[in-house]
Amino acid sequence: MSDKKIGSIAMLITVIIWGVSFVNIKVAVAVLPPMTLGFLRFLLASFLLFIFVKVKKQNLFINRKDYYLLVIAGAIGITAYFYFENNGVKITTASIASLVIASIPVLSTIAESVIYKTKITFKKWMCLVLSIIGVLLIVGFDFKELVSSGFARGYIMMFMAAITAVIYAVVTKPLFKKYNQLSIVFYQSLIGTIFFIPFAAIEKTNWSLVDSKIILNVLALGVFASAMAFYLNLVGLKHLGISRSAVYLNIIPIVSVVVSMIFLGETITLMQLIGGILVIISVYLINKVDVKHLGV
Repeated sequence: MSDKKIGSIAMLITVIIWGVSFVNIKVAVAVLPPMTLGFLRFLLASFLLFIFVKVKKQNLFINRKDYYLLVIAGAIGITAYFYFENNGVKITTASIASLVIASIPVLSTIAESVIYKTKITFKKWMCLVLSIIGVLLIVGFDFKELVSSGFARGYIMMFMAAITAVIYAVVTKPLFKKYNQLSIVFYQSLIGTIFFIPFAAIEKTNWSLVDSKIILNVLALGVFASAMAFYLNLVGLKHLGISRSAVYLNIIPIVSVVVSMIFLGETITLMQLIGGILVIISVYLINKVDVKHLGV
């Protein structure tokens, strides 16, 4: 199987899991404070990844000169990202929160172009624009609702999450040449968990409200959305590059809308259906465009 196919399969599984995770977060954050949820989620993920590392007898050696990259990726790409995302999901709807996905491909393409001197073709820009249009149709765009105090703050939170996601991808890319993906995601998860501790410690949690539904959603976030999806995301980044793998993230709102419709009672419109088709087309086209970019 080619590297491109491996990366594509990894990203498709990742975006399905992360699409469902928006609903998991929406349910869990109603009871658990944002940073407490993040801490519990990645504490579980780190434990599972440690077991996986031991089973596979993975070498965890990291050169000292690369420590700072792991710390930055863990602190910004995990702790900071989920501060913004969990708060964004909490104060908006799952659909509005998923707007974060629309800005990641553009930001990733610009970042990769500036930092790694990757060539951006006109056709690729057209694919990105098509993808963004599709996402906007999926989530809708009620301007009056968006500029209201709560939704405006939530939108800013999600945009900041997009920026931290791009930083995470850029900082992690140099590590691919030296270390196994499993080692990278284990250390990043562990570091992210540690950085969650001081913030979670000052949050007030009513543990009496934590029932089986909340526990199941936290487990889903820790096992699938964190441990499994973060590993597969790194596989996708390694084989596809930053900007190309980022386009797959636009599939997340499709999954989020469908799952929200089933479990949260949301409805899907014709425009959302059309938007979903546009996103899928853009993901297909981006893989057909001959984009000159640095390998990893």
